Amino acid sequence: TLGNSLKVSVCSNSTAFGPHSMSGNLVADASAAIGDTSITVDDGSLMQVGDILEFGDASNVPSTDGAPSGFFYKITAISTHVLTIARFNPQTGATETGGLRHAVVDNAKILRHWEYYFNFSNAPTTTDDVSAAGGSLDELHIAVIDEDGGISGTAGTILETFEGVSQASDGKTSTGSSNYYADVIYAQSKYVYVMDHETTLANGGSAKKGQTFDNAAGDAFVVKSYSLASGTDDFAATNAEIATAYEKFADSETVDLALLMCGPSQTAADATGDTKATAVMDIATARKDCVAFISPARTDVVDVANAVTQNQNVVSFADESGISKGSPCYTIGILNVPSEYLDEFNFKIEQIYKSSGIQGEIKWEKIRKSSGQINLCLNILKFVLSSPCTFHAIAVSKAPYHKWHRDEEAAFYTTYNQLLNQSSKGLNANFKVYIDQKSTKYPKQDEVIQIITNHMLAKLPTSSKIELVSMQDSKLHWGLQAVDILTGAVNTGYLLYFNPKSDMQMAKKLATFRMASILGWDQLAYDTRPNNMFNIWHFPIETRAIPDTRDIVPNFAVPNVSRAEYEVITGS
Repeated sequence: TLGNSLKVSVCSNSTAFGPHSMSGNLVADASAAIGDTSITVDDGSLMQVGDILEFGDASNVPSTDGAPSGFFYKITAISTHVLTIARFNPQTGATETGGLRHAVVDNAKILRHWEYYFNFSNAPTTTDDVSAAGGSLDELHIAVIDEDGGISGTAGTILETFEGVSQASDGKTSTGSSNYYADVIYAQSKYVYVMDHETTLANGGSAKKGQTFDNAAGDAFVVKSYSLASGTDDFAATNAEIATAYEKFADSETVDLALLMCGPSQTAADATGDTKATAVMDIATARKDCVAFISPARTDVVDVANAVTQNQNVVSFADESGISKGSPCYTIGILNVPSEYLDEFNFKIEQIYKSSGIQGEIKWEKIRKSSGQINLCLNILKFVLSSPCTFHAIAVSKAPYHKWHRDEEAAFYTTYNQLLNQSSKGLNANFKVYIDQKSTKYPKQDEVIQIITNHMLAKLPTSSKIELVSMQDSKLHWGLQAVDILTGAVNTGYLLYFNPKSDMQMAKKLATFRMASILGWDQLAYDTRPNNMFNIWHFPIETRAIPDTRDIVPNFAVPNVSRAEYEVITGS
């Protein structure tokens, strides 16, 4: 339902884009004074909430020599001809407290701008491609906004813009790719699709040759804005509805079919999936030319003693790095180990530990001054990549994460829940999660994590469930020690992206760069989402793909660091 936070604003002509004097629409207020947050104009119908205004004097508009100029105000409400306004900062795109910065005289001239005027370089007119084909007025500017703050955390955040796209279905860019606005948004937008043309753009989607496109959107000053609503995540098809859909395959004369898959149950009310299974078997029986595939109910194969029918159970180990005040980022990592593989996992990590020369517990903070310490990190990463284990990390940039600046602990556990949900939903398993011990304001924080994550999973098409979340002493679990290394390395790589000259031990830098090579990268600073086996997720959303999104291409031939090589590099 995050789509309910979205607004889409479309500017289709230069008049609506601005700046424009609205054909002499003047201030009709003889008492406008400094600090006022409302002002009356001749015709409020020529404006929309969100428009940006600039007031001149009675002689000239501000763009010439009307004084004063350079002060901008955003319309926050309109009551016939009375405008409620707030100061607007074009540098930040935000409104500010306070009303008029200067007195505005009666009959003062006004310049109006589109709400997102300052986010585009020029007014929309005619694209070069359409002009060359004898057409005109096809150009659109489109902004996608987090109107309610449900996606970015800040209401009004501009999520993406599309400048100079075309109404022409065959419109092209200078490189020959499609510039048709529906195609561009389909290919590039992370949030919306075009379902239909705005009705007032009567010939939107027409071919470009000789076409003069309707760009008035019903009125020369009107910008079309759409606040998305009514999105819901509760429209899951029932088993009975899916059974009805299977009837499409009933006629052997018109539908060629060899294999008919039943799939999982969709609803708790019909948990065994009998309705779907019966429909599939009836079709196969009647046709006599296909094979039906059905499965037993989940309750018949999960949490049972028989290993032949037992569903996968997973033990997860979680740790964090970079929470300290001086770090610009922090990372939470989760290492998922299949229960039946846990003994083998513990044996392998112990062997890696014994060959490293590290004394006591394995920790990223101990990677300081030897090739053996570096090689421990490399060997743990190589082992995890070649095993049935999975690793997921959320790397959080603190500066744009607004919740972090309000309540660091609440923000931290919000990202903990998001990562746990992300890492578990695709495995369809039962999870026991062990978290490295950490002091919290609330003594039952581990139970809260379990409850919230299960609530999130319940809304998804997955059978995954968190059976236990427990804070544990990392000395007792090889998994907690291994995830400490992986999480510390990911956070260090991200930290070095923010500050390449960061003061840290050379061993950590060498380990981080060599681990990046094992992943097929030149630096451990990229995200990989989505990725089912080794996933690094940059958060919040505006940091995604910064500096880039890369696939994991494991290179197990990356050598360990010899003592001689380490001494040459470090000069020790």
